[in-house]
Amino acid sequence: MRIRNKIRILYILISIILFSVILIKYALLERRILLYEMFGGLFVLYALTVELPLSIIRNKQLLNKVWKKAMLFLLTLLAFLLVLVTAQSTYLLIKDIISGYRETNVAVLSRQPEYRSMDKVLVDDNSAISTYKLAPGYVEVQTGKQYAVRIFQNSKIIVPVDEDGF
Repeated sequence: MRIRNKIRILYILISIILFSVILIKYALLERRILLYEMFGGLFVLYALTVELPLSIIRNKQLLNKVWKKAMLFLLTLLAFLLVLVTAQSTYLLIKDIISGYRETNVAVLSRQPEYRSMDKVLVDDNSAISTYKLAPGYVEVQTGKQYAVRIFQNSKIIVPVDEDGF
């Protein structure tokens, strides 16, 4: 069996294991958020670590000119940096999947909408001010109010549960 097929099987096994842990451990809303984040990160890692090098190796005869080699070097450098960033965020998400969330009451100080991503919120968490990604929660969040939330500490995701608190 070729090494790339072994790597593909490894990605599939990791995905199945994490998928089953998420299904067993979390409720519907948290499950949806974690699955979306996990599969997005794993897909980018797979594409950049398996499929991109494979396509470059297959088309190696096209890379005989100097400017093509320079472009390939820049593309490889960009892909390597993207792999590092994605691997870091996927690692933090996997730590959150294993360790779970913590429930606490927070006051939302500000909310900044993000296009194509979760909104950023500035919260006061027991006299510590932090920035989190606001996942769609059980209640609609407004600034200046207190909420009971579930915080995935490592990946900086916050899920609002109740407006009144715990």
